[in-house]
Amino acid sequence: MAFTGFPAKVRYVPVPGPLFSELLEQIDDIAELKCTLRLMWLLHEKRSYPRFLTRRELATDQVLAKVLSSDGNDPQTAIDRALAAAVRRGTFIRGRPGVVRHRSVFTLSTPNPIARLWPEC
Repeated sequence: MAFTGFPAKVRYVPVPGPLFSELLEQIDDIAELKCTLRLMWLLHEKRSYPRFLTRRELATDQVLAKVLSSDGNDPQTAIDRALAAAVRRGTFIRGRPGVVRHRSVFTLSTPNPIARLWPEC
């Protein structure tokens, strides 16, 4: 089905400017780019503070699974690879928040002191 365009009252999602310059120049894996865009949207939708995504949330996100497994790959393996690439690049931080019951969480790599307090996995 062809995309028919954006509706009149479409919601906008803020995206950090460097994504359209230095990151866009560096990212050569379409899975990493798709994962990065989806995680930015998912983080924007969060209403808690600090904003982070658990690996379980990402594993159950149907859009992420669909776009990353479109070439027949296992969705969870594809998500893990794309996440690992985005973390290696420094776009996201992977950590373990002290009292939260999740093994690993992901957040945007910013100077946010809360994100920097998480021990890296």
